[in-house]
Amino acid sequence: MREISEFLKIIDSFGYVSYYRGHADNSWDLLPSLSRTEVSSIDVFNCSNWSDLEREILRAFEKHGCSIINTPPKNSLEWLIHAQHHGLPTRLLDWSSNPLKALFFAVENPELDHLDGVVFGASVVTNFVMDKYVEIDQHNKIIGFHSSSLNKRVTAQEGCFTLTPLPDYWGDFMKVEADNNSLDYLGRCDIPKENKPALRKQLKKLGVTHQFLFPDLDGLAKSIKRDFGL
Repeated sequence: MREISEFLKIIDSFGYVSYYRGHADNSWDLLPSLSRTEVSSIDVFNCSNWSDLEREILRAFEKHGCSIINTPPKNSLEWLIHAQHHGLPTRLLDWSSNPLKALFFAVENPELDHLDGVVFGASVVTNFVMDKYVEIDQHNKIIGFHSSSLNKRVTAQEGCFTLTPLPDYWGDFMKVEADNNSLDYLGRCDIPKENKPALRKQLKKLGVTHQFLFPDLDGLAKSIKRDFGL
């Protein structure tokens, strides 16, 4: 699969899906970043479970973030989305409603060109519009939601999310996977490692770049570094 046209044919074969996510390594699980936190390193915060840890992370982010964010978030979910997009571990998993933008994340890093990538396409059973229906602590399965345009990154990436319920104590997080009853469908399109450079070039011609998907100085700087092979 070397051409974007081939990629789109495979995506079309999935049928109706509205969530796409790209991984540079096709062995990575579909798990939120909070699940990868080393529990042994967080006892200093006096947390006894995942819920305590999430609360303390968001409390610190809200305390120091209020003076920085132009439009203060209206609820815990909006704070969670901002935290996710600025690199804090959360129980959210980023997806896009645009398969080409998911492909970008599967191929964009040349340092991972030795690994096969993958783009997932999912149809989520419980699918919400964020502003009206999502309450973060009222679900016992993975739910999906399409976000409002909270920030420029969410808008540029056509972002949508899955929200994973917090396990009891320090239990394992639920994966997004084909036999999960939270999903109607989960398809995958594997990206051979040798084809990543060609797909990157094609995406660049279509304007799918760091500068476009990260409309800030960080995104511009990363695009320039890629252009110069740095």
